[in-house]
Amino acid sequence: MNGPLDLNDPIADLLRVASTLRTAGGPHAVYGGLALAAYGEPRETKDADLAVAGPDERVGEKALAGSGISVVRAFSAVAFGGHLIITCFTLLGAAGTGGLNTVDLVAPRSTRYAQAAQDRALEGTLST
Repeated sequence: MNGPLDLNDPIADLLRVASTLRTAGGPHAVYGGLALAAYGEPRETKDADLAVAGPDERVGEKALAGSGISVVRAFSAVAFGGHLIITCFTLLGAAGTGGLNTVDLVAPRSTRYAQAAQDRALEGTLST
């Protein structure tokens, strides 16, 4: 799964990022609008949200960059809604395309809850 990202296809971007994180050993689960779509409730979205337990954004950033994805960390470990910590990466499209997309790593403040969510995550296959 190398080569430029298709920033008009958030599912393809999600699959690429998830594969990269899996290879780097980062536990994660699809979260947000794309997770709803996987369960048959489509919602228009342009970003990929991944629920993570104990996110280390440096590891995620290094893994994404190492897989050939042009990435910029937009912000790190920002508290959101009192319960979540979000790190946002901006994925950059191929030179001259002007495209960009985002990947949010979302973690509950409670590490116990984060681990419980990972433990009950369903495994499956998505395709573009």
